[in-house]
Amino acid sequence: GKHRKPAETTASTEAETLQTPGELLETAYQKLREDLSAELLKTVIDSKIVLIDGEQLSQLMIDHNVGVRPVTSYETKKIDSDYFIEG
Repeated sequence: GKHRKPAETTASTEAETLQTPGELLETAYQKLREDLSAELLKTVIDSKIVLIDGEQLSQLMIDHNVGVRPVTSYETKKIDSDYFIEG
């Protein structure tokens, strides 16, 4: 009969899954590029390419909700001056 070769498994250790800051940025950049539509990417390429650093990339990701998710949100309040007006 036919013998099947057992499925190979790859054990991933914590050290293998940790990324350096450079690898993390490259992974984020790759995901950002994949998430952009082809038309938008074409527009960007046709106009000009601007090199940005990791801080700028991080801020753009936060501003456009790409590769990030909210953890905590805060509610801001202001004084309701109408409450204090005698009527």
